Amino acid sequence: MLHGIVATGIVLARKLNPRFSRDDVVLLPVFLATYFAFLDIEFGKTAIATFERAAIAVFVLRLIVRRPLAFAAAPLAFLFEINGHGGWLALIWIIATPLIASRIDRERLTARLLALVIYPIALTAYSLALVGIDSPPLIDFFEDGHDFLVASEMARGERPYVEVLPTHGFLSDGGLDFVFMKSGADTIGKVLRARRVIAALNLAAIYFVALAASGSSAAGCLAVLLGFALFPASTFFLRSIPALLCLAVLATAVRLRSNRWLIAGGALLALALLTSVDFAAYTGVVALILILRWPQCLRAARSVAIGFFGVLIPALLLFAIGGFAIAFFTGTFDIVRSGRVFVSGPLAIPDCLRSLSAMIWQLPNPRCLSAVLWLVAIIISAAAFARSPLRTRRGDAIWYVGLWVAIAGLAWIERQHGYYEFALAAFVVAVLFRFRRHPAAIAVAIAIVLLARPLAHIFDLATPLRRSHGLRPAGWVEFRSLPRARDAVMLPRTAAALASMQRFMTSQLRPSETFFDFTYAALLYYLFNRNCPIPHAGVPFYESESAQKDVIATLQRDPSIRAVVIEFPDGLGIIDGVPNRMRAPLVWSYIENNFSPAFAENGVAIWKRREADH
Repeated sequence: MLHGIVATGIVLARKLNPRFSRDDVVLLPVFLATYFAFLDIEFGKTAIATFERAAIAVFVLRLIVRRPLAFAAAPLAFLFEINGHGGWLALIWIIATPLIASRIDRERLTARLLALVIYPIALTAYSLALVGIDSPPLIDFFEDGHDFLVASEMARGERPYVEVLPTHGFLSDGGLDFVFMKSGADTIGKVLRARRVIAALNLAAIYFVALAASGSSAAGCLAVLLGFALFPASTFFLRSIPALLCLAVLATAVRLRSNRWLIAGGALLALALLTSVDFAAYTGVVALILILRWPQCLRAARSVAIGFFGVLIPALLLFAIGGFAIAFFTGTFDIVRSGRVFVSGPLAIPDCLRSLSAMIWQLPNPRCLSAVLWLVAIIISAAAFARSPLRTRRGDAIWYVGLWVAIAGLAWIERQHGYYEFALAAFVVAVLFRFRRHPAAIAVAIAIVLLARPLAHIFDLATPLRRSHGLRPAGWVEFRSLPRARDAVMLPRTAAALASMQRFMTSQLRPSETFFDFTYAALLYYLFNRNCPIPHAGVPFYESESAQKDVIATLQRDPSIRAVVIEFPDGLGIIDGVPNRMRAPLVWSYIENNFSPAFAENGVAIWKRREADH
């Protein structure tokens, strides 16, 4: 009946010309917001029925409102849906704002607001509407350990880079979490929720990269949606945000030939350095090449330096007040130097790149498609730069994004981390937009859409998340008996291990005593509110003989270290096939000679210091 009614309406309204244009890309987030609203109010028993009704409703509304930019504010309906509900409020907003805006003839201002404000907010809110801003965060013992260890030690009065070393960067590894803790986030769940909101801004950063490379807000929106479909793992991520924003600003500077934008790029480069050293390095190489190719390279270098030191110097002054300004540089150098231990081995070329036939039949595999697009980005960008190797042109903004993609691929070569995917969708969409009138570009665009399978994203990912009101994996549990572990969920085995560890801590250790973690489970120090006796988060960072001797010296002179955690289910006792005992043999030998097994339960193994030594 619904299809018949719609078909009749189409026949009756067949002479209406909606005059679709590029601005109608805004209808895609409007449709997604409408679909979520219909799911919330259960307008349609099945996902397909709800999908069709949302599409029909948006299409009818577009026929009524003839100007696509009148829908500019409608995507903000996601803000009503980020808590997993809000269907009726979102629908009212979606219907009312276009009807009101259609009476206001301010096309240019509306387009600027859509490009610079509404799209980045709405796309960020879409990611939060997917996972649910109030849904319990999931605990990742390995990744979260880097952040919470530093923040926890800072809360105890220790100085970063002196008593405790941030692994990736100051802000991403502890700095922001410390601010959250000081603001009242007294459980891991509350801190992770606050971090989730910040990490969602990565979508806005990706949008701005595509906008800067293409000059089109529609291309920016399409790039983010393509990223959701192709590379969902490249959505929530905190460490990449300043680097991507810096890349966007540098691309804008190229497209506008503006030294003022170079100053902003330098400032964001400094912020990227304070956030994550590796991502700052990727963007820093792009900035250096841009400066060398700028028509007035000395002036460009001065502009970037003004912005860079304009942010870095005040930060160093604050670090000096905190007593770790010099240690910031030495500690960062130590982390970069010790990071080589994480090279997993010789580069294993993906099977899909070994032959053309393998590439063709494996191309639907996202990992294969990602690798192929990375190689394409390298080749196309290199060819574009070769046309004018020593001079930047306005059209080179896209190719600087391709250069960033190529450089960030080093993380994939080293550790199989697909960091280049953060900008890959933006690059692909910007290139297709650049050559949109070429038949080959149209064919490639259709092929990429088919490979991306956007309906799979809607029905296999977005719909289950929406119906469960956020990310709520079955079987995961909250561990409430440990105050700092509340408001987040973990695997049942982890909860059982924490219960066992809690029994040992309360019965065997005094409140002033602590333990030494030999499993790379640094999150334990935060959860049990115990001091970490060494500056490092894990064994790989003290592999060198001198570093091992420093750790042994700490174990010898600190009598408060009463136990060693030898095994924990979510720790990393073996990395890249190498056990910690082999990575740090001197430390292991000291443990064997001075500690003895004392506790084993639920995958937890703890050795205790021998009484004579104590």
